[in-house]
Amino acid sequence: VAINTTVASCFGGFAGLCWDWCWSYRKGGYLVVRCETLSNCILAGLVGITAGCDTVTHRGAAMIGMVSALTYIMLDKLEHLFVLDDVVGAFPVHG
Repeated sequence: VAINTTVASCFGGFAGLCWDWCWSYRKGGYLVVRCETLSNCILAGLVGITAGCDTVTHRGAAMIGMVSALTYIMLDKLEHLFVLDDVVGAFPVHG
């Protein structure tokens, strides 16, 4: 259980880190990592693995972490598009 939880959060953070690097490089050519995105992607990985951490394999935990982080990123972009007021990003993390 502890290993699957750690794997999901690590891979969630890694997916968010890769997304930030790719997105910031397109904008200005500089590699920028936003702490808000990184920490919320780690939290999204933790939220995603919570229900099935005792039945999932390690590879499944990694995939759940990455998909949860990318879901967070897309919901965060959608939230900014619709100008919704969510200061800490709780809706995209738990969405």
